[in-house]
Amino acid sequence: MLFEPRELSGHDERSSGAAAASLSIVICAYTFDRFSEVIAAVASARRQDLTPLEIIVVVDHNPALLEALRDALGDDVAVICNGFDRGLSGARNTERNAGGVPR
Repeated sequence: MLFEPRELSGHDERSSGAAAASLSIVICAYTFDRFSEVIAAVASARRQDLTPLEIIVVVDHNPALLEALRDALGDDVAVICNGFDRGLSGARNTERNAGGVPR
């Protein structure tokens, strides 16, 4: 499916003149083995031409990783724990409940 961003009134435009898009970027994580990849993915999300409304990292049942990512990523990224069963579908459902983008 092709995503077509819609313009939102009252949002700042980037220097390119593109309007802010109504999207969230969601990154799922479950292991320290990929800690540096999660940090890199968030850095990439921050550099996008269309600034997302939010960046959410969902951590799958790993409290130590949750705290480490919260410490590493700062206040502009929502780092939340998976509130459902282990696995990607649970992480996606967690994001769906937490995301600020209208569904």
